[in-house]
Amino acid sequence: MIVGSGRAEGTNRAFIWTEEHGLRAIQDVLESEYGLDLTGWTLEVAFDVSSDGRTIVGSGPNPDGDIEAWSVVLPEPSAGLLFGLGLGLLSWWRRSG
Repeated sequence: MIVGSGRAEGTNRAFIWTEEHGLRAIQDVLESEYGLDLTGWTLEVAFDVSSDGRTIVGSGPNPDGDIEAWSVVLPEPSAGLLFGLGLGLLSWWRRSG
């Protein structure tokens, strides 16, 4: 598994690449495969992925347009839809308004 960022649909997008599925936008995967409502968020950059491929960290604008860090922990295949998404874990990244 590889994560990173690139330009798609006129904006920077965090991506995930796997041999099985190829290159996909992380936001699209989280919304379509895990049912998350990320309305207003743009997951622009993925910085790193854990060695087991379950935890991904990155940054992007929140619904207010402020840049925030995000972290997602994907379930193990047998865990179903039990996972946690922490958006805005690094609050100091938020721009002052």
